[in-house]
Amino acid sequence: MTSTAERRPPSRRPPAVRAVAVAGALGLLLGGCAGPTRTVRDLGDAAVAVAAAPPVAEAPPGPRVRDEAAIQDVLDRAAAGFLAGDVDAVRGTLFAPAGPFGARWLARVDNLRQVPLSHYSLRVDPSLPDLATARVRDAYSDPVQVVYVVEEHALEGYDELGPAAEDLFLTVVETPDGWRIAGDRDGEPLGLVSVDHLWDHGPVVTTSDGPVLALHHPDAATVPALLSEARQALGEARARWPLAWPARVPIIIPRDEEELAELLHVTFDLSDFIAFATATPVGELDEYRLTGSRIVVNPER
Repeated sequence: MTSTAERRPPSRRPPAVRAVAVAGALGLLLGGCAGPTRTVRDLGDAAVAVAAAPPVAEAPPGPRVRDEAAIQDVLDRAAAGFLAGDVDAVRGTLFAPAGPFGARWLARVDNLRQVPLSHYSLRVDPSLPDLATARVRDAYSDPVQVVYVVEEHALEGYDELGPAAEDLFLTVVETPDGWRIAGDRDGEPLGLVSVDHLWDHGPVVTTSDGPVLALHHPDAATVPALLSEARQALGEARARWPLAWPARVPIIIPRDEEELAELLHVTFDLSDFIAFATATPVGELDEYRLTGSRIVVNPER
């Protein structure tokens, strides 16, 4: 599938800093809407708060990632497999397809089949060195590195401004057949956490209602009500938001608060929060814009 999204990588985007904020935008959008009586309506425009991820530990100095071109080739093949729904292509990039990580990534292929991706890529970012610690190197008999990878994805018809970009910290192992992907958790002792998507938690389907696209699991029960409220809220936002914006909103509906916490990598109580907004800042500080905007709702509110 040909990408329609802008592929310019984020400029000066700090790694592993998750731009997660409670959706004051959604409080504005959904606050005061007529329709079903949900707690959202009672918060009004003041429902704005910020939730930051834990501070990222400073990565220790280390050697530059070696064989970057060969690793990029493996990542390109994996990304093409995800975009095409090709399980065998993704399997061929994995160090241990039958292991926990391999099984999780292969399940991703099926979980993504009904998500309308126009673009998906995995790109080595050399701004960080090889992050492999002694513990990681001791776990493998073959040469191993932990590389910082920028994952981009765009939703057809909703990401004209550019893709969403997220952080992955992938363990890659050099085998006789070349580099293979072995895991995404070895950055965590350094405070470097790989992104967690809805499709990492099971199959994802989409439901659209005009300018609103909902991504959810097939058994989600709250989709119709949320779509109705979001559609009404867009009308309110158009009247009250002074800046130009696409006015097409993808919303992500987790299964429950526990899954929401896993998506956001937070440990605090989410019961008082209605929704979170995420976006990717692109460009220099004096002229940056936000791409890949998403609203992640709390399905239990």
